[in-house]
Amino acid sequence: MTNDKINYNEVVNHFIEDFKLISCEKYGNGHINSTFIVCGKVEAEESTYILQKINKNVFKNPQLVMDNIEKVTCFMKEKVDNPREVLHFLKCDNGTLCYKDQNDEYWRMYKFVDNCEGVDRPNIEEFFESGIAFGKFQNLLSDFPAETLNETIPDFHNTTKRYETFLNSVEDNA
Repeated sequence: MTNDKINYNEVVNHFIEDFKLISCEKYGNGHINSTFIVCGKVEAEESTYILQKINKNVFKNPQLVMDNIEKVTCFMKEKVDNPREVLHFLKCDNGTLCYKDQNDEYWRMYKFVDNCEGVDRPNIEEFFESGIAFGKFQNLLSDFPAETLNETIPDFHNTTKRYETFLNSVEDNA
């Protein structure tokens, strides 16, 4: 069911008090964060969530990542009519959107969006629809105050520097 070194029920209980874990399974084919689908109960109500261990090798300061996500999702929630169009993260018992465990791993949790499907190899129609969705996302954020965001990966959006790095890599021919 789960990795023996991680007490998933303990992690989840920092987001949802008295959550009784029914199952926790690896979910999807992501290549950055470790993602799990979590099913459980609080009293008699069964619910499903996504639990992610944030890759701290990629994101050196996960709290800044979550601060950015909180700013963007709060901004978007004010602009959409359908709540399914925005992720709904759960706050941890410390009031933040991520929990740091005893192994210095960072976790986040959000509501599972049912009746959706991730596609690893889209066909042309799915590619087209993803373009429309991305355009809508960009449009919703067109008046977002980007200067309020934290830089979580230095120079990630520095096209000039990234292109120079690419050219150097080609020349080095490693």
